[in-house]
Order: sequence, then C-alpha cells, then structure tokens
Amino acid sequence: MTNDELRIVEVADPDTIRRIQRLRAECWMTTGLPATVFPDGQWRDPGEEKPPFRHWAAFAGA
Repeated sequence: MTNDELRIVEVADPDTIRRIQRLRAECWMTTGLPATVFPDGQWRDPGEEKPPFRHWAAFAGA
C-alpha cells in the first residue's frame, strides 16, 4: 500500500475514537499484558474524549 492509498484524517466522532481505543488494547495485549489491564477491552487516556485531545487515523482509500 502506498501513501496515495491512505487517507489520514483527524477524527472526533465517539464511535471512531472507541474503535481506536479497542485497537490500542488489542495491540498491547499481543505484548503479553493480561486482558485484566483492559477490563472493558479498551485503552483510554484520561480525558481523551474531550478537547484539547486530538486523534488522527489512517483509512484505506483516497
């Protein structure tokens, strides 16, 4: 995949932010951290659901 095939955007909608939080947890669990570290299956930073936190994501397709 080349950069022309990725769309990098700032995201603010709660559903996409929850998906990012789940992806973080899934990735960290592959390192051997126990699932109990992520009791709800998400990795959240304190207060990240509201400004001034910003989230960026890469999506397939231009």
